[in-house]
Amino acid sequence: MNYKKLSIMLFVFALIFAIVGSTFAFWSWQSTSAQKTDITFTIASGFSCSADGGGNLTSSNIQLAPAACTNSTYAIKRTITTNLSNSGSEPVYMDMWLNVDYLLYPLSESKNFKYALTTSSTNCTTGAVAQGNFYQKTPGDKVYLLNDVTSGGTYYLWIWLDSAETDTALMNQNFKFSLGGECTNHVSGPDMIYTASDTELEIGEPIPTGVDTFDTYQEAISFLGYPIFNSHVIDNGVVSESYVGFEITSTVASSNLGVTAGVYYLKGGDSGTAFQDNVGVLQSAFGTSSTYCSGDSSSYDCQLGDYYYSANDEGIVMAISPSPYCAVTEGGFAACIVY
Repeated sequence: MNYKKLSIMLFVFALIFAIVGSTFAFWSWQSTSAQKTDITFTIASGFSCSADGGGNLTSSNIQLAPAACTNSTYAIKRTITTNLSNSGSEPVYMDMWLNVDYLLYPLSESKNFKYALTTSSTNCTTGAVAQGNFYQKTPGDKVYLLNDVTSGGTYYLWIWLDSAETDTALMNQNFKFSLGGECTNHVSGPDMIYTASDTELEIGEPIPTGVDTFDTYQEAISFLGYPIFNSHVIDNGVVSESYVGFEITSTVASSNLGVTAGVYYLKGGDSGTAFQDNVGVLQSAFGTSSTYCSGDSSSYDCQLGDYYYSANDEGIVMAISPSPYCAVTEGGFAACIVY
């Protein structure tokens, strides 16, 4: 059984490091204005999560070199404030992790490349809720920092190269991390499946014979070859809700100011309050300015490069890629069509 949840990049904090070599400064890092560190996202009606990583990262360089985690010049320390909101009777649970986006040998073989998340601002051991190193981590791995947290709080993220490190082969290396997270209410509900099929699934009807279904949105994206898909709530063998989903990666978000990485869902086949909820989803992804989106009281559309996303008050939702598009009609028919 699935929980109501939405996986999203909590902070497009994207610890992107440009590496320079010298006899002392192992790494030099500079962020861009697109690398926001705060986001609020709604998971489902009645509960939501937000996190603030301290505003935009500054444009001044941060030098990393073998040092203590508390070294104000040669280690990274970020304040992260989380907030959980719930108007219902069930608690909200939040997970948070570091995505290992890029990390290669020999840096990945160092046991001195470390991290910690603490409740204390004084050092990286007092009040530690997670700590470890990036030894043998590879791109695609997750390093969990919080698990099933039920209340908001203030945390401190430390990333540093321990002073015990002496291997100069670690100089001139590249790596990239980003913070990710997920909220759930841990309430068991109907099953969720994912599709990318040109065979229509209809709300109120069973899944048609022969339709490929997937347990994760990643599988549906891989099947289609584009970061769009359909998802469906299945209750007693019948489709009860259908969505168009789309993913914005941290790479795409970091190169488009105001765009937030994450996985987003537009509810289709519902002409009621779903439209305003869908507008909120699109604004969570693309911001509220007119840079990417436009709309009125009956329709809302966003464009990012060759991709288009739309919702209207009749219950039609769409995500259009350069080749296929995925949609749910006002009548509750969902499919992904190659055109």
